[in-house]
Amino acid sequence: MINREVAENVDYFNYFVSVVTNYARCTREIESRIAMAQATFNKKALFTSKLDLNLGKKLVKCYI
Repeated sequence: MINREVAENVDYFNYFVSVVTNYARCTREIESRIAMAQATFNKKALFTSKLDLNLGKKLVKCYI
């Protein structure tokens, strides 16, 4: 109990950018970080900005 309220038991929760689980596995953490990377990569600013062409190619190869 916290402040006379019953605390809820959960399987996982987000703490800042990390995912904390009650069974000490990192699969949710990995999935979360992959999803964040995909969301950032899929922004059109990557391809419409004035990045160097070789740098853009390297980023695409790294992602694939």
